[in-house]
Amino acid sequence: MSANQETMRSSIKAADVVKTVAVANAEATRQGTLAAASVLTGYRPGFPSGASTFDAAVKSANTQKVADLFAAESARQAAVFLAKDLLRSQGEIPF
Repeated sequence: MSANQETMRSSIKAADVVKTVAVANAEATRQGTLAAASVLTGYRPGFPSGASTFDAAVKSANTQKVADLFAAESARQAAVFLAKDLLRSQGEIPF
């Protein structure tokens, strides 16, 4: 196995680790937003003023999580493609 192939493998592993951390952070942020909108502000189910605020916080948190997951996957794929381009440019892989 060439040094370029080892570099590609380590780059892909590192990208997977970065994505895993980003996914965990996205979920932690989502949960923190929901906690801030409910528990920390004293939201009480059934009270009209709190329900719409809580619903908006849930929607916002979920939207942000989706955006964070998309960004993490995009970054991972970019790292994989960049690593493979090195091998392509050296003629080590045909695809």
